[in-house]
Amino acid sequence: MRTAIWKFSFHNFPSTNIMMDPEAQVIHVAYQHGVICLWAMVNPDAVQVVRKFRIFGTGFDFDPNGLNFIGTVLTADEQFVWHVFEEAR
Repeated sequence: MRTAIWKFSFHNFPSTNIMMDPEAQVIHVAYQHGVICLWAMVNPDAVQVVRKFRIFGTGFDFDPNGLNFIGTVLTADEQFVWHVFEEAR
């Protein structure tokens, strides 16, 4: 099995659907060039499926049921802190 690291950008906020390998492992989330990005180890040859991600700010109310925590992101100016979750598959 081939493995590569791919970057995905969150252009829709606060939820984003990303096409990726269903077995891809998210390895990092960060703020880059004004956009929240996610890096994952993927099998480039695998069929891609929709994976759903949600973003919540510190202090926001939300229902954590059915969500898996991915990571926390600080904006470049450190004014905002965002928390990235994936909807359970």
